[in-house]
Amino acid sequence: MRIVKAFDGFMTSIVNSFTTRAMQKLLEHLTSPEQKSIAISVISCITVPLTKSLSGHHVIQHCLKFFSNEDNKYILNAVADNCLDIATDKSGCCVIQQCVAHAQGEPWDRLVQEITVNALVLSVHPYGYEFYPHRLKN
Repeated sequence: MRIVKAFDGFMTSIVNSFTTRAMQKLLEHLTSPEQKSIAISVISCITVPLTKSLSGHHVIQHCLKFFSNEDNKYILNAVADNCLDIATDKSGCCVIQQCVAHAQGEPWDRLVQEITVNALVLSVHPYGYEFYPHRLKN
């Protein structure tokens, strides 16, 4: 129950660097499938704001590092669903690179498909352009 309350409070303060650092530490210590499921459920709902936050994007990167491919697919799907919005953001373009680097299988295919669909826009956008050459390195 404490984990649920921690994640509920996190949703309201995602741009706070202390909160996101505490969240990263919490993610490192989740052990049960239920704890990880709750964390992924909450994070996947706030993936876009996290990717655009200078502090929050570290939470996404932490998930990619500490969770399985199966767990991360929900976050990666949220990133794919909002690919253009995220890839054209200063922090988001870095997150997209990390997602492509860590994704495997269907989530990777979805990300690459969305990047390809948006290739023209990404190729002329200042942040999208920085990201675009890295998209297919897997």
